[in-house]
Amino acid sequence: MKICILEICEKEPNKHHEELFAKSKYDFFYVSYIEKGKDCIAFNKKKSWAFNRNTLFEHVKNKYDYYLFIDYDIVLESKNGGNPLDEIIAKLNLLKPAMYRPSGFLGEKKNVQNFTCGGFINHSITVLPNKIANELFPLPVSYGGFWDAASFINTLLVPAYEKGIFVDYQIIAHNTQSSNYKQNIIPFIGVRAMKKLFKEMRRFYSPAVPDIKDLDDFKDYYQKRIVELNESIFDFDYNKVDLNDFVNVKGIKENIK
Repeated sequence: MKICILEICEKEPNKHHEELFAKSKYDFFYVSYIEKGKDCIAFNKKKSWAFNRNTLFEHVKNKYDYYLFIDYDIVLESKNGGNPLDEIIAKLNLLKPAMYRPSGFLGEKKNVQNFTCGGFINHSITVLPNKIANELFPLPVSYGGFWDAASFINTLLVPAYEKGIFVDYQIIAHNTQSSNYKQNIIPFIGVRAMKKLFKEMRRFYSPAVPDIKDLDDFKDYYQKRIVELNESIFDFDYNKVDLNDFVNVKGIKENIK
């Protein structure tokens, strides 16, 4: 399996990421957005989270099987005491996920099961396979490119791929409310942008997606469908799912930018 790590940095990777990613055997690329880093692939001064992730994916598009996206301040810790990156690679080989995240939202840190399947996830660290990354990118930037873009990932992909979305509680991701972006300082801005974007997206859903007008209700619908990992879940193959059966992908890409 060929994987790369793609990071958004204020300037350069911190010591934790330098040891875990830059010195690993896997390809590692980063962009800077406050000060220019020595080895950054791009310096996107004061650009949004979505703009920076778009830059990262465009740099490596179709060159890897999986793409691990991470924000600069995330600290990974294995509950088993091992190397978190090695464990992530092992989980990808085991699960073959449509979307994978080590650890859940902030309030879920006490979760005792090893995995859950389905539902909306936090995207300060996300792993995507090549097929789905191509369906997703570029992320929209015109709505702010922060919380709205992270919400966009969930509202686009979860209806089609929920059986292949895994949250791994055997690895802990600290600092998940990450980065000094203005939407973390003034949450109202992020919430308003998320809801505005979802309102625009709804017209592109097919009848296979529930007709739910409110974003919070839409999220709750899929959160209630979360299940613990069981053997039947391994029968799901995201390659056999056509995202266009759930959403007009072309319409989304032409109208939501």
